Amino acid sequence: MNRISFALAATAILAAACVVQAVYIVDDRGNWPATWPKELEPLRTQARTLRGPQLEEMAYEIRFNDRAGFEAAWPHLLSLKSNKAPIFLERGPYSTR
Repeated sequence: MNRISFALAATAILAAACVVQAVYIVDDRGNWPATWPKELEPLRTQARTLRGPQLEEMAYEIRFNDRAGFEAAWPHLLSLKSNKAPIFLERGPYSTR
């Protein structure tokens, strides 16, 4: 009886693990629209795009290696911000949000 219970439990765990789906789709490139300021173009290679979780929401993470690069891009990033779209600043490697 214990073997049957163990086999059923193991099968249930494996089946549950196979059903898991990704919440976000991550592109290791800044896939923002071409209409964004041209000054942000060089940042595409050091950015990544997150799409999801349920609606087609886009989030862009841009890594800056130095303060000067961040300060140069900041006015252009602010020009894109709307009242409903927050900007999060985080220190360190890419976040896991």
